[in-house]
Amino acid sequence: MKYREEIRGTVANIVRNEIGKAEASKIIKTESQKLTIEDQLKFNEVVAIELMGLPEGSYVRYRIKPSEFTA
Repeated sequence: MKYREEIRGTVANIVRNEIGKAEASKIIKTESQKLTIEDQLKFNEVVAIELMGLPEGSYVRYRIKPSEFTA
């Protein structure tokens, strides 16, 4: 998957900092602007989908400590 590290970092940042939906959308948009125009929409979609369906067992995948995870 393209931009795997960027997706992982964005998801982890939002979870670790317990960022709400509105602020998370802003962060996702800001992070996507670092990518090529062609990839920005897909990046936004992937990060949003990952956050919505984030199971508790995703600690390792997103390098989040169990104590940081608040689903």
